[in-house]
Amino acid sequence: MGGVDGLCAALRQAQMRKKEPQMAEQGRIQGKSVVVKNKVYKLAIAIDAPLKEGDTVWVQFAEGNTAVVIGV
Repeated sequence: MGGVDGLCAALRQAQMRKKEPQMAEQGRIQGKSVVVKNKVYKLAIAIDAPLKEGDTVWVQFAEGNTAVVIGV
């Protein structure tokens, strides 16, 4: 499953695993990844915004070592 459906499924699974709300964390886009606290995660985007290398973004984490961009 890919695209928007896959992203929604990943977010639902991450939400079901955690009993307490997950706080968003700030990271920086680096290629097709995002760096948060010196750790590199795969990048998924849940917003419609122009993003480029080096942009600072807000992310929440999903299954499969993925950081989902939820804001800029």
